[in-house]
Amino acid sequence: MDAVCSVASEEILMDEWDLDVVLTASQKGLGTPPGLSILIASKRAIQKFESRKTPVTSYYASWKKWLPIMKAYESGNAAYFATPPVNLIYAYHASLSQITKSKPSLPERFRLHKEVSQRIKGVAADLGIKQVPTDPAYAANGMTALYFPAGVSAADSYRSLESEGNCRCRRSAHGNQR
Repeated sequence: MDAVCSVASEEILMDEWDLDVVLTASQKGLGTPPGLSILIASKRAIQKFESRKTPVTSYYASWKKWLPIMKAYESGNAAYFATPPVNLIYAYHASLSQITKSKPSLPERFRLHKEVSQRIKGVAADLGIKQVPTDPAYAANGMTALYFPAGVSAADSYRSLESEGNCRCRRSAHGNQR
């Protein structure tokens, strides 16, 4: 399951939903700087991988490289085959500690994310702005994806938001938009 917009923003029940793999990243709900790919695999998924007949062609994405590392850490031993981004690992640990040991509780955190998400989506709907998910039941709490209204460009929207003092928009990492 692609859970980049839902981990730490809404409940994920791996066992109940019979999920084998949940993939996320360090940004968004986890509140860690971007740069970590985080994968949670069930025992069934690991067994399926271990019994595969064709080799994985990606060096860094191969579970064959990572499983011994993870098993070593689970047994309290250190191991590695590549230098991890240590600063991101510490940030990830701090984030997980804050999420699991501080207030609000996880259920309250999920409720708050949903409440704020619904407010933002409600304002967008009231303004007549179409949302990407056609059914609100499938909209993630950790992201609101909107279409620009007809005749309005991204650049126009950003300039308007900046001129009203609502935000400071920067050049996007995903293109030439401001």
